[in-house]
Amino acid sequence: SFPNNPTKLFSIDTRDNPTGLCEVTPGKLNERELLVFPGFKVGSIQLLDIHNITRVSSAPTCLNAHRTELTCIAINQQGTMVATASVKGTLIRIWDTSKRIQLVELRRGADTARIYCINFSLTDEWLCCSSDKGTVHVF
Repeated sequence: SFPNNPTKLFSIDTRDNPTGLCEVTPGKLNERELLVFPGFKVGSIQLLDIHNITRVSSAPTCLNAHRTELTCIAINQQGTMVATASVKGTLIRIWDTSKRIQLVELRRGADTARIYCINFSLTDEWLCCSSDKGTVHVF
């Protein structure tokens, strides 16, 4: 459970982030313990290894995920993959957090939509998203 008497460990400057996009790996015994948040460049994300934040090389890694602003990000249970969606809402991109490469691009639809939520299944077998089109997509 959450520790008693928690203290702030650090803070990081980000670009304007009106919807408060940020994700952290869900468990402590993951392959990677990551914090993911929007980068300073439009459409980019930053990956920060929070387990090793005290080390000298604790600067966030930046990935150029989309050409437009981000609306949704999600991280899998193990911290090995991140999914992103932009304001267009037509594509969801999945990234390898170690190699920092795009693994796959999923098409939600052709019409612009606001993606509200993206989730990986526990085993990474499925990914689902919901949008303002009144639909849930499962990949």
